[in-house]
Amino acid sequence: MTDSRDPQATPPHRPWSTVLLVLHWLAVTAFCLLVGSGVVLLAMGTEPSPPGSESADALGTALAESAIGYGAVLLALAIALAVLTSRGRRRADHGRPATLRNVAIAAAGLGAVSCVGLLALRELISPPIPLVVVALYTAVAVRTVQTVRA
Repeated sequence: MTDSRDPQATPPHRPWSTVLLVLHWLAVTAFCLLVGSGVVLLAMGTEPSPPGSESADALGTALAESAIGYGAVLLALAIALAVLTSRGRRRADHGRPATLRNVAIAAAGLGAVSCVGLLALRELISPPIPLVVVALYTAVAVRTVQTVRA
């Protein structure tokens, strides 16, 4: 089976899958920073504290441990999505778009669930910036699914 397309032509998935890949690597960077800040907060909490500040230290320790725990899980997910998106793009360039399509579907689902979660927390998060970012991520993932021909 020969391909009648120009070998130098940009595949239809390229602009959207490129943006999706960049967003995944930005997420990897953000979650690295989250884990790093949790480690720094935990290290800062190990200093001797003045009497009467034990409850603040316990809260700081709990926040630091949460940042490290959630950040590590989200970091692993972001790395997996970035690596699979990269592999899927290469495979799609060679006529096997299933991996890229599946990753984009997973990203769209993850984005949709995140949008619902952020809408549920709308009273706690006053600026809508996180919701806008997640909605754009979801839109890019959906657009990638639409451009990939399985």
